[in-house]
Amino acid sequence: MSTRNPAGGQRPGRQSREGAALLTVMVLAFLSAMLVGIAAMAASSHMRRIRSTIAMERAFFLAEAGAERAASHLAAAREGSTVSGTLGGGTFIATIAMDPSEGGKIVQGSVPLNPGLSDDFEFFAILPEGGVIARSDLRSTYGGFEGEVKHVHLRRPASANPTNISLGGIPYAINPNESYDIRMDEDAGQPMDVTIRNDNVDAQGQARGQWHIDVHAPAAHIGSSEDAIYAHRRSYFTIVSVGEFQGGRRAVSIRGLHLESWAKYAFWYDTESLQLWMVGGEYFLGPVYANPQMRFHSHQVAQLGQTRFFDHAATTRSSIHRQTSSVNPIFDRGLVLNAPRQDIADIDFGDLRDDASLELEGPTTVVLEGEMMRVTNSLAGWTNHLMAVPQDGLVYVRTRSSSWSTQHGDVNISAPAGFDGRLTIAAERDIRVVNHVRYANDPRTNENSENALGLVAGNHVVVTPAAPNNLEIFAHIIARDGGFGVQNWYSQTVGPRGTLLVHGGIVNSVRNAVGSTAGTGYFKNYVYDQRFGTNPPPRYPRILDQFRWLGWDG
Repeated sequence: MSTRNPAGGQRPGRQSREGAALLTVMVLAFLSAMLVGIAAMAASSHMRRIRSTIAMERAFFLAEAGAERAASHLAAAREGSTVSGTLGGGTFIATIAMDPSEGGKIVQGSVPLNPGLSDDFEFFAILPEGGVIARSDLRSTYGGFEGEVKHVHLRRPASANPTNISLGGIPYAINPNESYDIRMDEDAGQPMDVTIRNDNVDAQGQARGQWHIDVHAPAAHIGSSEDAIYAHRRSYFTIVSVGEFQGGRRAVSIRGLHLESWAKYAFWYDTESLQLWMVGGEYFLGPVYANPQMRFHSHQVAQLGQTRFFDHAATTRSSIHRQTSSVNPIFDRGLVLNAPRQDIADIDFGDLRDDASLELEGPTTVVLEGEMMRVTNSLAGWTNHLMAVPQDGLVYVRTRSSSWSTQHGDVNISAPAGFDGRLTIAAERDIRVVNHVRYANDPRTNENSENALGLVAGNHVVVTPAAPNNLEIFAHIIARDGGFGVQNWYSQTVGPRGTLLVHGGIVNSVRNAVGSTAGTGYFKNYVYDQRFGTNPPPRYPRILDQFRWLGWDG
């Protein structure tokens, strides 16, 4: 017997179950919608992070490109200290500043960046941790900045009026349309505080007026685009570059940028006086460059081993020549064939003369003894004249010409008892080695030795017959138009002269002979003074298109 619902409908249990199912579906749909929304938000956030990372990486590459272009700008001696441009949809701006020779001074004052609301201005500030405040930040919604920075770059519009800030208590003009860089003296360790502000902010917080920067630095430097910015052989520079791409900003800086010295080479030659060979047992610890084809002989290979290059070696030729198949020179850091041609003629004796601590005329004899030197020069009336070596100095000997005679700028050099100091000697014609040239502190046994000697000749550097057998020369040698060699190296009468030690390096236009495979002259023992790679003899000539730096930050 069946029982019916008095209301004539379905039983309550079934209706309740269907309502619960509908509610469950609705809850699940809501949860799914929430999950989809969360996933979409997460995906969007992830894409934003990816885009931000890409923008920062692109900005970094732009900053690097700007720094490299600034270095090229400096090498080419172009005018101006700022390089800017667009690349790959982004921008870069790089500044060049000569490193100061003295400590920072107090800098304080306020500079209006965009008088008359002009858009014709440059600006960036680099924060201590490397962040960047850029010109593009200075818009109506920017709330300003107050805090520490380590570098400020600015250029005001051409239409602006001059303004002053204080440098060491003295007014310093900030002129329109000139670039300025204010750098914290990091050695002093005192922060540079700035305030970036707008002089007209409305009730809604929108910046409507001019932007200003207020600076207070206990120790800072200021450099201007009107300063002499050129690749002087003894100058050091700092390049700071800022790249910007789609809101991402990165800064890189090159510290201590300077021209490399010719003392970087262990051996450099442009031509040969005759067909010369490298033989067994010859070692080169520093960079080597040869314009002629390098030729390697089997002489003494069996007894002393192969010729070996411990550092970079390069030749402009497409191959090397080996006398026999038993000859296999060793290149630890590789051999570059078809290398670009280099030119020693860039060494400017006018620059050396300008740098001279002591200038003499005509034939001169210099005997270095400890921290003193004995100088003989007839035109100066000196015979064994005893005087102190000009420390970190340069002695320049020039040719004196008149209508009736010419007194050539030649130097006889020796230091048998040992030289204790740092000195470069430049002679407009020849330098003749007449005895041992030694250091008081031998860098081979005393790693703290600071002794350094440079010998720079306009023509030849020659070992004379007066020099002893088993000769020692501690110096880096340059023969700009001639070569380094031994007088009478071929003489059977003189015969073998033992070993010639050159501890330093040789750069010469013409590679001259010092001995022969027949046993006459000297056997070479050229040892590169590796200190000269970073600390050459004082006021030594620089390579005009090669730079090195002390640090790279970014």
